[in-house]
Amino acid sequence: MTLAILAFASVVSADRLVRLYDVSPGSVTEMIEEGYDVANVDMRNGYVDIMLPERQLDQAALLSYNYEVLPREWGELLPENSDNAGYYYSPEENMAFWCTLADDYSDLSDTPVTIGQSYEGRDVYMIRMTSEIPGYKPPIYFSSLIHAREPGGNSVLIDFAMWLTSNYDGGDTRAAWILDNTTVYFVPIGNPDGYAYNMPNGGMHRKNMNYTLGDGVDLNRNWGYMWGYDDSGSSPNPYDPTYRGTSAFSEPETQVQRDFILDIEPIAAMNYHSSGQWLIYPYGYADNTYTPDQSTFVGWSAVMTAENGYFAGTCPECLYPVN
Repeated sequence: MTLAILAFASVVSADRLVRLYDVSPGSVTEMIEEGYDVANVDMRNGYVDIMLPERQLDQAALLSYNYEVLPREWGELLPENSDNAGYYYSPEENMAFWCTLADDYSDLSDTPVTIGQSYEGRDVYMIRMTSEIPGYKPPIYFSSLIHAREPGGNSVLIDFAMWLTSNYDGGDTRAAWILDNTTVYFVPIGNPDGYAYNMPNGGMHRKNMNYTLGDGVDLNRNWGYMWGYDDSGSSPNPYDPTYRGTSAFSEPETQVQRDFILDIEPIAAMNYHSSGQWLIYPYGYADNTYTPDQSTFVGWSAVMTAENGYFAGTCPECLYPVN
């Protein structure tokens, strides 16, 4: 497919989810560079989902001859769920879950602890889980909802925490081993402002709520390593879905996670997004660029994808460059 290069710098009011078939990985990269809001990439099944303003749905025909406009409810919260997260956990329900878990399993889970504030002053909090067996236990870090429209990642953290606690005593011995030998840290809502905004406003806002220059900053492009490496893995346009901010760690949300990670020094980290069925490891900023731990990541991913069928690799190998 040949992508029509459009003077379309921003997608301001993404209203409908559109599925494009028969597109190439290179075309996906070009869509991102042109400012399209790419919501999901599934190259194994041959499609890409993008958000388009309803008044501009005819743009889809310029991207692929084979496309369909998906049901409206696929791209927004249903009216009866517009004041909460529907099947997912709203901010209030999320906090209630972690507090209840700490009450029910006080020997395994701490109550949430605030580690900083967001751009609009909401708490970013963490939960610490481990058993009462003494001794040094290396930290492992789990986070989600750095993109406000991806609550599926938060659900994974909740399910994992429930599995750890319910299986610790007399259940799956792997849960007991994890809590006896490691300290597990969760930061379930990395973008609390964006997530709160999504509750009554359709559910598809991606970035944070710093509207100083545009319509928010993509927090997952605001980290320090190789920040602004090029304009393919992130964008300098404040209205682009992958806008990287004015500088590395310009946003309080990424500063909070940076400082917390430096404090606990985890030996491993998992950051959950949705959707796509990918297991992505570093580096992500350029093609054919790998960390010194490449063989470890390949070994881990082989085990982690053996049963679920996820595709594993660096971000350029799976999707597109990210920096």
